[in-house]
Amino acid sequence: MAVSAASATPSEVPTTKKPLPQSKKVPKPNAFLDGLLCSLVAIECVVIYSVLPQHLLAMFGGMLVVVAVAVWATKASFRVVGRFVSRHFLKHLGDPLRKEVTMRKFTDQSWQLMIHGSMSAIWVYTAFSCKFLEEVRKDYLIMMSHHVVTIALVAWSFAVGFLPVGVLVLFLHDASDVPLDLLKMANYLKLEDRKGFFLSEVLFAVMLTVWVYFRVYLFPSKLIYTAFWENREACCLPHEAHDLSIIFPSPGPPSWLAFSLLLSCLYVLHIWWTFLILRLLKGVLTKSVHDVAEDEYEGASDSGKDD
Repeated sequence: MAVSAASATPSEVPTTKKPLPQSKKVPKPNAFLDGLLCSLVAIECVVIYSVLPQHLLAMFGGMLVVVAVAVWATKASFRVVGRFVSRHFLKHLGDPLRKEVTMRKFTDQSWQLMIHGSMSAIWVYTAFSCKFLEEVRKDYLIMMSHHVVTIALVAWSFAVGFLPVGVLVLFLHDASDVPLDLLKMANYLKLEDRKGFFLSEVLFAVMLTVWVYFRVYLFPSKLIYTAFWENREACCLPHEAHDLSIIFPSPGPPSWLAFSLLLSCLYVLHIWWTFLILRLLKGVLTKSVHDVAEDEYEGASDSGKDD
């Protein structure tokens, strides 16, 4: 039997969806830059295939399969748990995961939390997921650039036998990604203000502190400084170490220029995100963490689609 509008509950009455504000819409990525970054990821995959020994290549392929299955299982599990918690324990916050787009963002963040928390960062899969599987965010091209540079650093450090660079890059990123993932998931659950025990605000402060220490301070002062200067001092002849006009010293550190440029590019991306975080901080002082994140970073990938 059809339910009349007069007797229908508020959730049953048809409503006209309001168009999203322009600031909350996620613009489509530049087609040229998107294609270029995807091509670079494909080239890096070919390089990895050609560089890895046969036994490591088989192990790497197996790891990709395991990661793909683990990501699917994690997202499915967090979808069930998130929906249950949102409906039964966060009803006073308006069931924050009731919208499908928010649920997808929440589950997207859940698998990244598991990856970063377990220190098993598979950057090739992350780049693939960023392009084809996850909700598009406003920093999509920046994130893809980050994946391209990180894959290049880790793969090239293995190829030339200079493993410390790749290991330290992974460590510094994972250490600062854990509180960032927790903050995003708390934000999707609207765990803010007194009703949410100020969890988003506390996690924002923790994330900002860890981010600035690892990515803004340690990354250039330890990693870039060591790769740029101490490598030359350790490997070059004394009179050549500080002569930067000698770009390819012999003897000299392996791929000194390539590592220095890639690390510098990565640091530029860190600074870009730091300014974004500072903009979020400015907004948090006047609005809620959830609203500021939606305006400045998340956007709404399903423009005009709430369910």
